[in-house]
Amino acid sequence: MRIKRFTADGMAEALSLVRQELGEDAVILTTREFPVRRWFPWKSRKRVEVVAAVDDSPPTPPAAPDRSVAGAGRERLAAVLERPAAPRAASVGPHYPDRREQPMERAGFEEWEPDWRVLIRKLAAEGASPAASLMTRLTARLMAGGMEEKWAQRLAENAVLQIPDEGPWDMEEALARLREVTGRLLADRIGAPIAPDARVLAFIGPTGVGKTTTIAKLAAIQSLDEERKVALVTADTYRIAAVEQLRTYANIIGIPCMVAYTPDEMRRVIEGLQDYDRILIDTAGRNFSQVDHVQHLMSMLKAASPDETYLVLSLAGKGSDMRRTVEALREVPIDKYVFTKVDETESAASAVDLILRAPKPVSYVTTGQSVPDDIAEANVHHFIDRL
Repeated sequence: MRIKRFTADGMAEALSLVRQELGEDAVILTTREFPVRRWFPWKSRKRVEVVAAVDDSPPTPPAAPDRSVAGAGRERLAAVLERPAAPRAASVGPHYPDRREQPMERAGFEEWEPDWRVLIRKLAAEGASPAASLMTRLTARLMAGGMEEKWAQRLAENAVLQIPDEGPWDMEEALARLREVTGRLLADRIGAPIAPDARVLAFIGPTGVGKTTTIAKLAAIQSLDEERKVALVTADTYRIAAVEQLRTYANIIGIPCMVAYTPDEMRRVIEGLQDYDRILIDTAGRNFSQVDHVQHLMSMLKAASPDETYLVLSLAGKGSDMRRTVEALREVPIDKYVFTKVDETESAASAVDLILRAPKPVSYVTTGQSVPDDIAEANVHHFIDRL
């Protein structure tokens, strides 16, 4: 498949360029207008950008029948795609050229041939099939929630394949099937609270995700509800008043709070808390795109030698930011995820993207600022109900 970007002064000119270069079989993927500045900043004109694609690969011989999700439904899909749609205005979601190949086997998907994807999107663009249109609408919805295009397409395609031949072919049914498909994929990755024998727990994450408040909630539950002997340790000595914030929580709960400025101090603090059942460590939230910050974090974790390390991420943030954080921390041994600020977003698509892309068990979600009430063990419905 060839994908090419065209720019012109108007849409008619851009489409003419597409036809000249890619032919009549080209599929329009995205269109947008963008300003072109002139000498004076308050004077500008607009140009049009069109991204188009054409499948010019040679035809492949028919493959042997398979029993995969895609294979089993391919004959029915062909029939579904040929079913005419009721007349309506075409509504096509965004489609951006893929810039990153990711292995799909971990999520239980199998690759479809490129020409099938082109056919689906072309039919959707023409309003020729209710199934194809639903796939495109579901893909756009998931991408708007922060999911990368490849994962969004696979989930949407598999969801629509689950709709019975008799329908109903509407968005409500498609969303129900999407939640079923996603729930099956997430079933063994959601719901992993603190292990009974885990004594030293480290919490890491970028700035502003609610890491310290999350630690306070867990400490209160462990100390007051489960009657364990709990201690807090903070290595977040970079943020103004971070130490005092955790000490305030510790005083309210009635547990000790220690400070570690260096790896040596961290080691001595942990050794001095041997009599405690749970030790919760708050680390500094930093810009982990800087290598020295990651190295400092790793040195503190090595000194603490935690039984479990939790990466705390905010669902209110951008999906791309979460992916960058995970990539920056790829050398850090992370055991579980905690997702915060679930109450501040309408979509959990970015979290689902991350769980499928970089599988780790999800232990807890937080839903507000109240300590210790607004935290719960994660379950599948925290995520699929927000797709």
